[in-house]
Amino acid sequence: FEKTLQSHTMADSSTKLYYFKANGGADPIRFVLFANGVEFEDIRFTKEEWPKYKEELGEDCTFGQVPLLKYDGKVLTQRRAILYYLASKF
Repeated sequence: FEKTLQSHTMADSSTKLYYFKANGGADPIRFVLFANGVEFEDIRFTKEEWPKYKEELGEDCTFGQVPLLKYDGKVLTQRRAILYYLASKF
């Protein structure tokens, strides 16, 4: 599945999903995006790299946590909230 997902992503996509290089928290979000044909950039990082990404995200990282999804001009955080939002779109 991961190879399929990564081949589905695009570097210039406006939809971006940020999460650690770990299975779990962002997987349901990836499934929903993939199942609905949404092209997205899957940005994964280590815990050591997280401070750099957190700083880059700046004000977009309101709660200082991931998963974080940039989609449709919005910045969404917290897995369940992201899934509820996506469910309302599809």
